[in-house]
Amino acid sequence: MTPTWGDWYWPAWFMFTVLTLLVPEIYALCTNVHNTQSYWVWRALKVEVTHTTPWTAAHFLVFGAWLVVMAWLTLHYFFRRFT
Repeated sequence: MTPTWGDWYWPAWFMFTVLTLLVPEIYALCTNVHNTQSYWVWRALKVEVTHTTPWTAAHFLVFGAWLVVMAWLTLHYFFRRFT
């Protein structure tokens, strides 16, 4: 099989993405949890601990996008669907 640019690009992209998420996230967890990604999402979507506020369109859009991406990647990577 002839090597292609994908042989080095995708592992490099994946490592870059993982590191740029995990390094700041772990640092934020150790220093100030208000700097974590999850706290930012909760603040942006105005998610309350009591869950008394109804979901807005933004809640449904973010959750729907997350479901679609995670389902697609799982089926594509592990079950070789959508190829």
